[in-house]
Amino acid sequence: MVANVKTYTFNKIMLIIRKSMEKVNDNIEEIAQTVFDNVPVDNWNKVIVEASVLETYVELTATYYINDVKGKSFDANYPEASETQMLDNLFIALRKEVYALSPGKGAWYNAVLVVQEDGEFDMSYDYDSKPNFEMEPDEEEYIIDNKEFPRDGGSTPGWLTKIIGTQ
Repeated sequence: MVANVKTYTFNKIMLIIRKSMEKVNDNIEEIAQTVFDNVPVDNWNKVIVEASVLETYVELTATYYINDVKGKSFDANYPEASETQMLDNLFIALRKEVYALSPGKGAWYNAVLVVQEDGEFDMSYDYDSKPNFEMEPDEEEYIIDNKEFPRDGGSTPGWLTKIIGTQ
């Protein structure tokens, strides 16, 4: 009887993880599709979206490239997008979903999405470097973020420990 309970519990956990991963993948695809659909020129070959995110503060830049030469930054949102469909909110939601998969690790601070002209895309995350903000938020924003996305001691970068202290 105990073996059946363990098997059932394991299968249930795997189902939850699988559904969480599907949600993460769906969110990334929505972000990539939004960017792909809103490039303002026809002859681009890739777009790079750089997002730096805290719970209460987001900066993101979408830049298109033509023949691998940097073009211009642009607003990659749909013109009539609802608040939840705006890229900054999609990145916030993605960050929460990724965090839920391994909470002790903490949430990522920087993400880079590369979308190719053929629709292929790749997303990478940086959990350890300080966010690449042009306008640095107050230290309180980092404290709020750490309360929302706590990290195990070994997962807390030195720069963050200096800001949050022993909280």
